[in-house]
Amino acid sequence: MGEPKAKEKQFTSLMKAELEKNLPDYFVTSGESLTYKVFVDAQGQVHPKTVQKPKRGQLAFQTDLMIKKKLSARAQKQRGI
Repeated sequence: MGEPKAKEKQFTSLMKAELEKNLPDYFVTSGESLTYKVFVDAQGQVHPKTVQKPKRGQLAFQTDLMIKKKLSARAQKQRGI
């Protein structure tokens, strides 16, 4: 029997290909990070420092698959699964 991680990666790859084929108006990515929390501390500092490039473990989690509606390059709606 195969390793669970290998099966998960294979399933994710197959699912990504099917989603891309069936959702032409969407981008489908894998392994992308998504910010889950933004806050201002007592000194008025915003955390995380940047939300443009979130990193897993820094108020962000890594998605298996992310589906983004194709809009302009500057504005993409995100939906994590």
